[in-house]
Amino acid sequence: TQLEFAPGTFDAAVAFYSFFHVPREKHEELIKNIHGWLRKDGLLLFTYSSHAEEGIYSLFLGAKMFFSSFGTEQILEIVRAQGNVDDPTDPDNHTSFLWVLARKT
Repeated sequence: TQLEFAPGTFDAAVAFYSFFHVPREKHEELIKNIHGWLRKDGLLLFTYSSHAEEGIYSLFLGAKMFFSSFGTEQILEIVRAQGNVDDPTDPDNHTSFLWVLARKT
């Protein structure tokens, strides 16, 4: 959440299974920053938890990890507010994770 790049630097950004390890209070700012770094028609592909979690610690593969997310509707509102219009996909139907492909318009 501390990175800075010039506007329009990237054609695409990818973040798999990572946003929800950042406190959800920072997710909107993170999405806005990435949106700014993308060129016109740039793509953002990311996974996101479909469950709202304010901030929990849970064991994952024997390690204590932090998880935090808004859930499906609120994260999609944040993405759409940036002008990104593509809808999420849920290839496994009702899994715990969304696959979101957003295009900067």
